[in-house]
Amino acid sequence: MRSTFREIAKREIDRHSVISFDVFDTLLLRPYVSPGDLFRHVEVCEEAESFEKERRDAESRAYKKNQDGDCINFDDIYAEIDEKFRHLKDVEASMEEKVIRANEEMRMLFEYALYKNKTVVIASEMYLPGDLIERILSKNGYTGYSKLFVSSDLRASKWTGRLYDAIISYTRVDPREILHIGDNPTADVKRSRSKGMTALLYEKVIDRFLSCNRYAKRFRSLMKNDLEASILLGVTAMHWNTKVVNGNEDYWTDFGYRYGGAVCAGYMRFISKKASEEKCDVVAFVSRDGYTLEKLFTPSGSVKKSYIHAQRTINLLTSLKYKDEKEARHIVDFFGKENDVVRALSEKKLTASAMIDSERELFERLAEEARGNYASYMRNILGDPDKIMLTDLITTTFSAQRALHDTIDAKIHGCYFSVRGNEKNDEYEHSVYHPVRSDDSVRRIVPYLELLLTSPQLPLAGISKEGHPVYADNIDPHERFWASVYPSISEGIIKFSNDLNDIFGEHAPSFRNDIVTKWLNIQTNLPSDDDIENLSKVRWTFEATHTEYYPLMQNPVKRIIRNAFGDLVDLVKFKRYL
Repeated sequence: MRSTFREIAKREIDRHSVISFDVFDTLLLRPYVSPGDLFRHVEVCEEAESFEKERRDAESRAYKKNQDGDCINFDDIYAEIDEKFRHLKDVEASMEEKVIRANEEMRMLFEYALYKNKTVVIASEMYLPGDLIERILSKNGYTGYSKLFVSSDLRASKWTGRLYDAIISYTRVDPREILHIGDNPTADVKRSRSKGMTALLYEKVIDRFLSCNRYAKRFRSLMKNDLEASILLGVTAMHWNTKVVNGNEDYWTDFGYRYGGAVCAGYMRFISKKASEEKCDVVAFVSRDGYTLEKLFTPSGSVKKSYIHAQRTINLLTSLKYKDEKEARHIVDFFGKENDVVRALSEKKLTASAMIDSERELFERLAEEARGNYASYMRNILGDPDKIMLTDLITTTFSAQRALHDTIDAKIHGCYFSVRGNEKNDEYEHSVYHPVRSDDSVRRIVPYLELLLTSPQLPLAGISKEGHPVYADNIDPHERFWASVYPSISEGIIKFSNDLNDIFGEHAPSFRNDIVTKWLNIQTNLPSDDDIENLSKVRWTFEATHTEYYPLMQNPVKRIIRNAFGDLVDLVKFKRYL
């Protein structure tokens, strides 16, 4: 059986007395595909147009002025940069310190070397000053090493071999006793070996992630120069690496992180922005789509948040506007639980719609009572606000907003991931995160969105006379299965947002709607073996009555057809939904 890198590295650590570690892309990771994407991030955050290009050019000019061929430092670069950008030197350094994180795989090897009482040194080919790198290392748990060698401080480069000369001089051992681990085939491996050291090449985490995950590689090829795409891939790669190292995360938590993390983070930032712009008193998240979103939302100022039931089943009971026999049957069954006349009707050999028509006056009275029960329920939760922002996933008829509008005497602004049908509906004030376009990339991922943004709660049957939710008791096994795994999915989604906020803080990306839908579309089109094994078990429904369920994942032949004729197949598949 082939040995892993960690197994090989541990054997080599055991054989050597001095262990030297590279820093960037080895001990430490940046949450970007390319290190230079940090310059673009600074440009965006500081609204400093063309900073990225000027920063790269300034570094190039500084290297050209370097006569001895050894490393330049931070001051050299900013001496070359356009004067209008020189104030960003501290901003760049601060951003580096903020976003860089430990590589868990290498931290294990670092700690192993210390545990084995090896002399541990750290060698960085970097323009940043040594004191900054030392702070970053310490912040990420790298302490107890003997010495840090930084090329910019010593003016000694790995590329010329002079940095390795400094290490050999400091340790006073035969170079053959020194093991160096780094990610650059030339600077870390070839040059150290030329000095008599042993060297191990460590493949960059981002490179391994892209090579091991087809969806990530495809996404990268389509969004190569996009900063938000770089951050999405960088953060996901760091999570993937930690998962590979620790091996303690179940499939569904990882599914939530990969599939739902960016979707929810992007939509949540849109929700927060709109809540502020609309000056809403309460942000109400509609069950069940709002379960995880409500957990992610952090109210500011006097804004409050609530989690409410406003499903289509409420409209069935309060309006008696059913589309088919299944919806009519839901009305009869719910009212029949507490009404003897309706229960007696159920024993007759009549269709549900015929029962309602035969006792129209009775059902109208029951619907009026249901409206009163629902109003009581809403007042208990929402109080008496002036303006409410109702947050839901996807709507076609604005049923939740209509139900709230008919119940609460307050201004209501709807906030939706997407609106199907009449997006420019003037009757109900609303905002849309992902407007419908000609390619309509949302349509293809509707089942995944519905499952990622749901809850472990069972489907709602109605609202009781006491104003409490009544959940369905005759539950399909597919519904129970999803309810059982959803807590793990929600945990993964929340972990992604927490990682994003922990790394970037106020500089976290907003994630444009095209980024998150493309990310989800590509993953659903290029599923991994684990995805196929687990998601092939899943069935989903878009019906208010939760009576019919459809496969989430198509069989391999259908996936090939979908990839070739996606729009046509999707249109047929979702014609009932639309």
